[in-house]
Amino acid sequence: MVRVSSEILKKVKAMAILSAVLLSGITMSAISSIMNPGNRSSAGMDGMPGASYAEIGRPTFLAPGKYLNYSVRFGLVPGRVGQNSTNVTANLRYEFNSVAGSFYSITEQTTNLHVSYGHTNPERIMGFYNTAVSNATLLAEQYRGYSSYGPIRASILNLTNFGVDYSFSTTVNMYTINGSFAGATGNGTNQIIVDSKLSPSPAREYFFGFYKTILSYYKALGTLYRSPKALFTRVPGFTIDGTTTIETYMGTRSAVKILPVLNSTYTNLKWQDILYLDVYTGVLIKAVMYVDNSADGNRLHQLEYDLVGTNVDFGVPVPSPRNEFEDALRDIKAYLGSSALNDTNRSLFHHAAIGSAATPSNSTKLSSDVFKIIQGYSIAFDPLQMLFQEVNASMLRAPTGGFYTSMNAAGTVVDGIKTVTDAAWAIIGSSVLGSGAFDFQQQMFEYMRQKHYGNGTFAGGTFYAFARYNASDSTLDPYFYAYDNLIAFIALNWLAFNHNNVTVKSLAMNMAYRVISLFYSPGSGTFPSFWAPNSLFVTSIARSTGASATTIKSVRDAMLAIYCLSEYYLYNQTASAQGHVDRAIATFNILLNTAWNATNKGFIHAFDYNLNVINSNQFLSDNSWAMTASIYLLEAANKFYSTKKNITYYDVACDVWGAIKKVLYDSQNKTFRAASNDRSSKAGDLGELLFSLSEMLSVSRSTTLVVTTNASTGNKFIFENGKPAKATATWFLNMSRSFESPLQEVKTIIPLNYSDMYFKVRYANNSIYDEIFSVTDNNGVATFTFPLPSPPEFSDATDSTTAHVVGVLANRTGFEPKTALKSFLVVSGVSVWTDPKNPSARFKFSGDSFTAYFNNRTTPESVPSVYPGETVSVTINMSSTLLVAQQVNITFEGNIINRTSIIKTVNASAVNASFTLELVMKGDIPTGMQEISYSISKNGSAISAGDIPIYVKIPILLTNVRYAAYMVDESNYTLTFNVKNLNKNRNESVTIAFTSINLMVVGGPSTRNITNIKPDEEIPVSIIFTLKPGHALLNEYQFQFELSWLNLSLATLVYLIPFRQPVEVTSITGPTNPVQGSLKIFSVSLRNNLEMSTSVTVTILRVLPSGATTEIARQDCSLVTGVNNIIISCKDPLDNPWDIGNREYRVVVVHGSSPIGQETVVSIVGMSIENALFGYILVFGAFGVVFLLIFNKKRQIDSVRR
Repeated sequence: MVRVSSEILKKVKAMAILSAVLLSGITMSAISSIMNPGNRSSAGMDGMPGASYAEIGRPTFLAPGKYLNYSVRFGLVPGRVGQNSTNVTANLRYEFNSVAGSFYSITEQTTNLHVSYGHTNPERIMGFYNTAVSNATLLAEQYRGYSSYGPIRASILNLTNFGVDYSFSTTVNMYTINGSFAGATGNGTNQIIVDSKLSPSPAREYFFGFYKTILSYYKALGTLYRSPKALFTRVPGFTIDGTTTIETYMGTRSAVKILPVLNSTYTNLKWQDILYLDVYTGVLIKAVMYVDNSADGNRLHQLEYDLVGTNVDFGVPVPSPRNEFEDALRDIKAYLGSSALNDTNRSLFHHAAIGSAATPSNSTKLSSDVFKIIQGYSIAFDPLQMLFQEVNASMLRAPTGGFYTSMNAAGTVVDGIKTVTDAAWAIIGSSVLGSGAFDFQQQMFEYMRQKHYGNGTFAGGTFYAFARYNASDSTLDPYFYAYDNLIAFIALNWLAFNHNNVTVKSLAMNMAYRVISLFYSPGSGTFPSFWAPNSLFVTSIARSTGASATTIKSVRDAMLAIYCLSEYYLYNQTASAQGHVDRAIATFNILLNTAWNATNKGFIHAFDYNLNVINSNQFLSDNSWAMTASIYLLEAANKFYSTKKNITYYDVACDVWGAIKKVLYDSQNKTFRAASNDRSSKAGDLGELLFSLSEMLSVSRSTTLVVTTNASTGNKFIFENGKPAKATATWFLNMSRSFESPLQEVKTIIPLNYSDMYFKVRYANNSIYDEIFSVTDNNGVATFTFPLPSPPEFSDATDSTTAHVVGVLANRTGFEPKTALKSFLVVSGVSVWTDPKNPSARFKFSGDSFTAYFNNRTTPESVPSVYPGETVSVTINMSSTLLVAQQVNITFEGNIINRTSIIKTVNASAVNASFTLELVMKGDIPTGMQEISYSISKNGSAISAGDIPIYVKIPILLTNVRYAAYMVDESNYTLTFNVKNLNKNRNESVTIAFTSINLMVVGGPSTRNITNIKPDEEIPVSIIFTLKPGHALLNEYQFQFELSWLNLSLATLVYLIPFRQPVEVTSITGPTNPVQGSLKIFSVSLRNNLEMSTSVTVTILRVLPSGATTEIARQDCSLVTGVNNIIISCKDPLDNPWDIGNREYRVVVVHGSSPIGQETVVSIVGMSIENALFGYILVFGAFGVVFLLIFNKKRQIDSVRR
């Protein structure tokens, strides 16, 4: 099981790394070529790179066994007429054999060479001759044809037409440097075909036209194959005429068109060679040679070559969606967390482990290993603050300052050695902690300055550098070492531009300058330098003299020097620092020419003083720094030589990465070996590789891809202009790096030449209608010229969904694939005119009673309303930007109209030209909202098209519908109405069906057919209806008309008729406060709903307290139609003087024998005056009688007593 986070985070958990010197977030610049300023060496790298390192993965013809097969044709230019014409056909095969010295050996085999001479012509010299044949011999043999093997046949004046077939083989040599032919040998080398009529000159004794046939054509031309990377590089003798597309047996290929420069003789004769070389492989896929001109001054004959077969891989690789740098970073992260490098029992990392071995191969723990991992891991993944705390707290931290170089697995310091690089790496690693580590960094800096920084002497005075001490810090080493001082420079440069202490910054900057001066000094003389007089850096110099102290030259030291020299320039940007860039470029070029492994790519390890290889192994540390140096030199050189743009330095970095993968990658354990002769993985090396890969990853993702088209107006192509569409894709590296003022921002904008470009052109529906593969030129540009689709699929500028799209996928070694899209519209020069003040007014519809405007992309101002059979006028306004009149097809169609299609001519440059056509509505069409479609088209595609809403009106109207206000019985009732034809275009017929649940038609059919109603005519209709037997008793009854027109239901009209009783009681009132004995007046209001008089009986009843009733009045009343008010007055026969208070009466109305209503009337009866007086008298009289009786009784008693 892989051990990950808990262990690795313990020691591999970091903060963001160095913002400046230590390579963080660097943006890479480039120059147009690797150059040598002044008299710099390695001229082969000035311009396109030589053979010192391999091409970036492209298939090539220059590999043993690869071949090219061509078909060859010679004859009249197509379309020209000529009776006396020589014709040649042949097959040609070129097969690569080997590389011999400075040239490639190629077999040239000609087969089926057939020569056919024209008709009889006594002025003709012709034949298949050896080039040694003189002009005089040709003239003497005017009437005879010859071959290399003797006379073919005798010919006489009127018989000179014959043909010959030949096959032969030749060995040709092509220079490895420029691809031109170096020479040829074989049995066809000296053969030519002669036909004097190919010459326009009448003086054939001075010039005889000749055709250099297959065996010598390419040698004269100078090219068969060119390095694809150099296709766009201008060289003497050739003119680049852009890119084009060529149809081949493999399909459509993108090609570079090259024109060889001919001498004046051939130019005057209008001879011309045109070569088409495949942009992906550099192979010649087509050639056309115009060899003469005719009397009219135009070319007459042409020689044409076409590639018809090859085993060169013309396929296009599909780019991987993964980023290989990111994958490698993940591999290293996993290995650091799971391998024996990780000391899980204690802390920190062991120095070395082999693959998946359980124990380390070297359990020593180096302080520099730890800080390299902190640096690299922090940039690639997460900050490693915990690991920094562990190393700072370990026994590696020396009490007297700095760090010990190493300790054993038990945590014991090995030998007490401390070097300046240990302290420098501590500064580099701690820079990820930001301002929190400033104190720590100052301590390391003071240690470096006080213990390791010292002076040396030379003939001209004193110089300063960093030296090594013994274990006791008492004895200074007599040598200064390049590696020590370069790592020290990285730390010093970071402090100079990032530390918060002004004194530290100033001292660090001064010391950094003195150190870098040992690798490049702008002055002349004997100032000490690690740079050897015969080039490259030695590993050490003597403190006492400044002279070289060793004969060894290290690739790692050279790469560190390139990096530091580049950084010094970028952090100064002064004229005095520009020489540092030159020194870095010179170093880089020397390494490419001397240290490059041509087989595996990448760099070897070391040389002696005279650049003789002493260690050809490939080391991971060397090549990791090579990638970093390449990237930073790219940036510095681009800043210095800002007008030259080339990605070559990054190409080298990618080649180095290829070597690391091929030679040093342990695919089984997903780690990287220390060297080609050392299968162990070293912690420090992996830390350096983490940093380098992070920089490569950053560059690989920092590109911009822009796609444009040659659309004449914005994103629109006008189809009729006949202009081919061209998409241009530009891909470039696009990064920037900021510095504190006054330093300028460094922008790295470099065209990505020699990059794959996949073009796909899609319709708006996403289907592909054209595609091609191409390669960018030296400006990072690839173009794709494609025909506009036919039919053109015209777009509507108001609708983005009709836009076509050019899609481009860019791919290049070392970069993540990039995609970009560009939409475009194909429009016609003829357009449907729209009033800018009234955008909806595109179409004008005119009918009998309406005018409506419609735009297919906006809501209509008013929907056109039509009747069936109506003819509608449509006016369309169109404009044209074209200089030639155009014909357009206007079509209207749909279910409700007769299809109308008409051709109209739009004049040149027409503006708002009106075109009117008539649309005839069908007769039998549904009513309501309908649609018709329109199309205005040309060239098989619609300029404008869409659907138009049309409202079809109902042509029939019912008017003056009249019937009884109510029903009272089962009598017959009359319904009358008029049927009107609203359609002014024709007679109409309608069916009207009377339907009801409770009503029925009397004396006629319930369905009426009313036919041939004239326009605007109204037909009266009468229907008698009554209640059905057994009808339901309802307050109202419903009936409806269903209108049917041409078997189509137009509408259903619903009506209601109330039901009433013959006589209805409206109200009944009675006396409210009558007195005893008075007349009681009752009022009864009745409505007679009958159409005749009738009578009712009104009875008035007295309701006794017991509930019994006594009739007190009855009256028969005659009622007229309508409301009748009846007054009934009567006396209550039960009145008595004491019957007062509430009294209840009941009024009952009877019609016929049926009561139709009754009402209870409550009256409050009061006493009359007479009864009141009688009562008073009676009471007082009673009191008097009682008084008299009492008084009389008392007298009697009194009388008795007496």
